Amino acid sequence: MIKEWRRVLIGALALVLAGLLSGCAMMVNGSMQRVSFESNPAGAKVVVDGQTGITPTTLYLSRNRTYSVSMELEGYKTGVAHIERGWSPWFCGSCLLLWGPFELLSLLNGSAYVLGPANISLTLERAGASPY
Repeated sequence: MIKEWRRVLIGALALVLAGLLSGCAMMVNGSMQRVSFESNPAGAKVVVDGQTGITPTTLYLSRNRTYSVSMELEGYKTGVAHIERGWSPWFCGSCLLLWGPFELLSLLNGSAYVLGPANISLTLERAGASPY
C-alpha cells in the first residue's frame, strides 16, 4: 500500500515538474534577440529588415525568421551578411519533457528559435580597390 502511494506521489511530482518546465524557451529566450554589429572601419550604416544603426551598434531582432544584413560606408563596397534561425536548446529540452501549450506559443512568437551569429563583424573593402 505504501509503495503504491509512493509511486503515485512520484508520478504526480514528475508531472508537476514537467509542467513547470514546459515553455522554458518562452521564459528564457523571449521573442526578440540582441544582435551586435561591428565594421572595420567603424561608422558604417547597418540595415536589417528596415532597422538601421551606425557601427558599432546593437539591434533587437525577432527570433522567428532569417535576415540579410547590409553595411554601407561611403568609399567602400557594401558588405553583406546573413543571420540564420535555428532551434533553441531550451525549446528542444522542454519538448522532450512535455509537449504543452507553451511550446506552441514558443513556436508562434519565435522564442523556440535562436539567431546566429549573434555578433556580426565585417571588414569593408575600399570601392575600386584591387583585391590583389
